[in-house]
Amino acid sequence: MSLATLLRNLLLAASVSLAAAAFARELELAVLPLANHTNLAAAPAELEPVLTEALTERGWTLLTSSELRPFLREFRIRSRGWIGRASAQRLAERTGSRFLLLGSWDVFRQGQEAEVGLSLRLLDTGTMTLVRAVSCGTTAEDQVGLLGLGKVSSCRELAARLLDEALADWTPADLVTPPTAEGPALALIPLDNFTTDEHAGSILDGVLVSRLFGRGYQVIEP
Repeated sequence: MSLATLLRNLLLAASVSLAAAAFARELELAVLPLANHTNLAAAPAELEPVLTEALTERGWTLLTSSELRPFLREFRIRSRGWIGRASAQRLAERTGSRFLLLGSWDVFRQGQEAEVGLSLRLLDTGTMTLVRAVSCGTTAEDQVGLLGLGKVSSCRELAARLLDEALADWTPADLVTPPTAEGPALALIPLDNFTTDEHAGSILDGVLVSRLFGRGYQVIEP
């Protein structure tokens, strides 16, 4: 093999490796701090490790919320659960992460009547569109098997079972070519909240985004 051919092959191999590395970086997922709508300060600490594990098991390379905090401070991004277009673009450019995970912990009830609820959205910063959205919940009663066996009282276990089902098609391979919503674009204006629960409006906003996305609308972040 001539020296020129050897050099050409080495350069080709290097370019392929660089392209693969860039592609892997592009599919890195930056997890923004989720809003806590549960009225319990302990909820995020209990549930975030479960979410991290669920996403890692699906093949994502994660930039966790704790790792993101320096960048959030740099760009003065203080809101939780939502992000503006300009802030999302700056964050993506700074971190190199194409996808951002947004959402909220909506329900967290421990004990025999344990219950967990959440809303998650995956934002593709390349197109500034949502490519996944889900709002779901489960209770200890939902997990009871035949003859009343298998009741779960651990919120962590409930969250693990919930995420296992909710994130079934959230793998990087599913998003190599992100889906395109076929319906019309729809901007959701945050709802006024006249209830006694200060988080009710935000929780319903998340549910509406998920349901509208599921019906094929191109939902614009509130």
